[in-house]
Amino acid sequence: MEKLYSIKEIVEKGLLGVKERKLRQLIIDKEIEAINISKGSKRPNYRFTEQALQNFLIKNSVTQ
Repeated sequence: MEKLYSIKEIVEKGLLGVKERKLRQLIIDKEIEAINISKGSKRPNYRFTEQALQNFLIKNSVTQ
């Protein structure tokens, strides 16, 4: 089974180089693929696959 990363893990480990607020905005703007694992009407609880993180980094990499 593929590892899923939480917002907290991504921010604390610096995997994308963004803060929590920016990561949440990226989700809203559909700039990064996120899986909402919450049930019912609870506040969204997002997880990210390794592939989603890689896709985001590739899409947003600076080429010289």
